[in-house]
Amino acid sequence: MDQTSTATSPPTDDGVGGDVDGAPSSEHGSQNALTGADPGASTSIEVRPESALHTDKGTTTIAEGVVAKIVGMAAREVAGIHSMGSGSGRAMGAVKDLLPGSSSSVTEGVSVEVGATQAAADLSLVTIYGAAIQDVAQAVRDNVIRRVQEMTGLEVVEVNISVTDVNVPSDGVQAGSDGQAQPGAHQRVQ
Repeated sequence: MDQTSTATSPPTDDGVGGDVDGAPSSEHGSQNALTGADPGASTSIEVRPESALHTDKGTTTIAEGVVAKIVGMAAREVAGIHSMGSGSGRAMGAVKDLLPGSSSSVTEGVSVEVGATQAAADLSLVTIYGAAIQDVAQAVRDNVIRRVQEMTGLEVVEVNISVTDVNVPSDGVQAGSDGQAQPGAHQRVQ
């Protein structure tokens, strides 16, 4: 079934002796300057199906903060992500984590723009050493798009990813397959 329909309407006069576009009409076969159509012909308008966010019953608005949380959680679901945010942002988050009753923000390293029916996201992340960065980035992009579209109905038009660092195990601490330090890991050299 075709989800678009067409409606036709005759051209109208604005009451000042010109065509719809305000240009004076001539007596001999004038055309509408905007469409190039003969003013005596009917105009065809494409009507698109309504979005889930805009219906005849009302409008649903989704705040940028909501989309940012979804993007942050979706990015963290992907294997190969160590953390989100830039170096300075992560340092501030570590200090904040030391305060009682506070925790890291899910939106650390996430910036979004939300329109009426579309969203775009910019992410800053740190991968785990050994992970194929291009594969991790594509997996993050795909998961963010899928989660945002499923949960909000917004069309995701862009997901930009900036890999700002690679987490490398240091000080003799071995990282497990999940990238987290393993207590009691054996050091090869002392």
